[in-house]
Amino acid sequence: MDEKPQEVACLWPTENIDDEDNLLRLVPIAKTCKIALDSVKRRIPNEASFALRPGEEGLSMNWSKYCCEKKSLHIKGITYSTSGTGFIEISQNLIFKFPVYFLKDYGDVKHTPIGKSNPSPIGEPNNKSHSELFPHNELKMRVNLSDYCRKEYHYSFCKVDMKLIQEEVNELRNRLNDTPYHKDWNFDEM
Repeated sequence: MDEKPQEVACLWPTENIDDEDNLLRLVPIAKTCKIALDSVKRRIPNEASFALRPGEEGLSMNWSKYCCEKKSLHIKGITYSTSGTGFIEISQNLIFKFPVYFLKDYGDVKHTPIGKSNPSPIGEPNNKSHSELFPHNELKMRVNLSDYCRKEYHYSFCKVDMKLIQEEVNELRNRLNDTPYHKDWNFDEM
């Protein structure tokens, strides 16, 4: 169903994020390198994985209070690519998590939910979990986040069943903007 979006102020207020919480970051496989850890080659994000794009002030992440690894991939998979080629392909992404107390050493962590309409347009889901890391020094942040993923790989790397999640994303895409992600994030209906 393609409902007409109803414009509103952000659907959710910003909240303070506790130091004990985690933020999740999706990392394109193309921005990783293979490094031997525990005698196994693992994909570790390189510094480019944490670079700000032109016009960005903060590094986009998802707050674990509202979003798990699966939901992070759902959001990504029902979002249109900026290149105009359709939906973003989730199979080319890995997920890493970071404790907020660690991130605060490199910048300000802020909850910045995205919720401008109910429902939001197809390809532009709302994101109650959206948060950002506003770096004090971008280069230092990029290096240290990459190092953290290498040193704390077993904590940081989020293993997911990509095949199952891709099936769920395909179902969500078929629903157009009739999903909780496009509305008020009430997942009781799923």
